[in-house]
Amino acid sequence: VQAMWLTRTYLLLSAIGIDKATMYMCEDCGVEEESVGKYGTAGVIGYKYDESGKTVEFKKESYYYLYTLKNTLGDYTFNQKIEAYEDNVMIYQYKTAEGKVAYAVWCPTSDGTVVKDYQLGIGGSSATLVQNENGDIDGVNSTLRADNLGYVTIDISEKPIYIVVD
Repeated sequence: VQAMWLTRTYLLLSAIGIDKATMYMCEDCGVEEESVGKYGTAGVIGYKYDESGKTVEFKKESYYYLYTLKNTLGDYTFNQKIEAYEDNVMIYQYKTAEGKVAYAVWCPTSDGTVVKDYQLGIGGSSATLVQNENGDIDGVNSTLRADNLGYVTIDISEKPIYIVVD
């Protein structure tokens, strides 16, 4: 949940014109099992005890989601919100200075909404789908082929995905 909400927040911030944002806390205040205060485990880097009782650092799923966002859209700037014609779908279009296009797509809900087989017009013949994956800073990439009208079919959930037009 933290991973979803942080990623969605950064996307929303980009859409309202904020080009840089900082997290309040990158690291947790203490060991996960001993939550320290209201925001003690709000970071993207946590701490836990290993088998010997030693405190060890670990990267949370949210760390990898944010890194995937940065690695995928780092050279892009927000261009426009795309009309989804579907109540539970949010689509943001991003562009590079050279005109390369990418989309961030998600369901802006918090009830487990999934929209299957959504048709997204990409204006090209193929794209790379980037899905967040715990433990991977680049996400999982797969190729999408557009139909004759330039649409790709994707499944959308509350976890943002990225479509980078080739």
